[in-house]
Amino acid sequence: MASGSGTSHLAPDFLSFLLSSKPKFDCYFKVGNERQGNPERIGAVKLMLMAHSEVFRLELEDSDLKEKNDVPIKDIHPDTFKGMLKYVYGHDVTADISFDEADNLLYAAEKYMIKTLKDKLALRLIRLLNTNNICSLMNNPVCYTHLELNAAITQILRYETDQVLASQQFLWMNADGFLKILEQDGLAVGEIELWRAAIKWAKHRAESEAADSEDGETLRRQMSPLTKYFRLCTLTGNEICSEVATTDVLTRDEIGAVCQSVGKKRKLELTGFCDKVNPRIRLCVSRLKLRDFAMGPLKAMKMYSFTITTKLYPIELLQLLGVTDNAMDLVGPKSITGLIAISRARPGPNGSTLEFHSVATFRENLSGVEYMIPLVHRKARLEPNSTYVFNMIVIGQHNVFESRNTSRCLNNHLNLTVHRDWSENEDEDEDEKYCFPSFKLKYRVVVTRH
Repeated sequence: MASGSGTSHLAPDFLSFLLSSKPKFDCYFKVGNERQGNPERIGAVKLMLMAHSEVFRLELEDSDLKEKNDVPIKDIHPDTFKGMLKYVYGHDVTADISFDEADNLLYAAEKYMIKTLKDKLALRLIRLLNTNNICSLMNNPVCYTHLELNAAITQILRYETDQVLASQQFLWMNADGFLKILEQDGLAVGEIELWRAAIKWAKHRAESEAADSEDGETLRRQMSPLTKYFRLCTLTGNEICSEVATTDVLTRDEIGAVCQSVGKKRKLELTGFCDKVNPRIRLCVSRLKLRDFAMGPLKAMKMYSFTITTKLYPIELLQLLGVTDNAMDLVGPKSITGLIAISRARPGPNGSTLEFHSVATFRENLSGVEYMIPLVHRKARLEPNSTYVFNMIVIGQHNVFESRNTSRCLNNHLNLTVHRDWSENEDEDEDEKYCFPSFKLKYRVVVTRH
């Protein structure tokens, strides 16, 4: 059942009237699970529910499916149902609610087919999604039914697998969520890391069921939905002997078949096991930190220019990470907006020329000390061995990061060169100063070696 966490958002007067106007209620719901001791009788205005949901029309209108008494809802927490009522009554707080609230409300929006609410919640979840909360979200099957949200989940699973497996919520992930990881052809960890994580996950599930987690049959039962996705034939002989055989998840005959398959490099012919002999593609998310740039003054608006030169692999930019030392005391709107124009440098007989690549806009609320400027864009993939020029403007109070010693940062995947800040230093005889809106650039390496 989707649990609720309540809301603390200030509601307008009209909403308080609708939520407490008993004479106006013309339908009632018994919401919650009696075994958990939290059912609650909640009244509502029938017409408002029917206007937003075809499911409510079938339940509340005159039809064969109409409920004769209180409508029972056992799989939704009362607080979550009230949150849905607020939305259908006209109070939309989906842009500001917490991750858990959005997760719970997403389930309700899908159950009652309120598409506009579902789309807004998916957008909110995408903005808040990270390696620490993704496993919790994946226990909600509705997250896979929204195209953009499902894509965001897949990207984190593929490129930040190691952090997902190390998160506190991973051990509480259901089997369907784990299968979502194992279905990927490319991940940021090797096959043996997946096997180790699976054993740890299976032992935790066995312990939670008050079973002996060291018993091979118990572990095999927990892992039975997963074994056909593990590429055991891509492991080394030492890994099979020291980490697979010792768990007793596989029988002796099955271990022997795996060893023969590895030795002869042929498909594994065992029912319920994966027969693939090719390893997964190794992927990763990396960060480039501007180590020689120090936090500078707070600016309300500023223009920046910088160049990114890629190396061996294609790059997909994710976000610029910023920080402000007084984000909670900002004057005016606590948000930043802006525009990023990307051009690709093309070499020619008379020198390089700039060719338009893409434009992206952004708007981010400053809810804490740290903030991010998203760079994800469907046309913003940077090809290997190429140079791209970025011109961007940031509107809203944010800290600038400055350096007088260097204009370049680099690692194994890319070089970042910050252009000189002419707006504040027009005298060429003075020391050069370079300004950037972020202290860290986060990006994906599209493909790395096996």
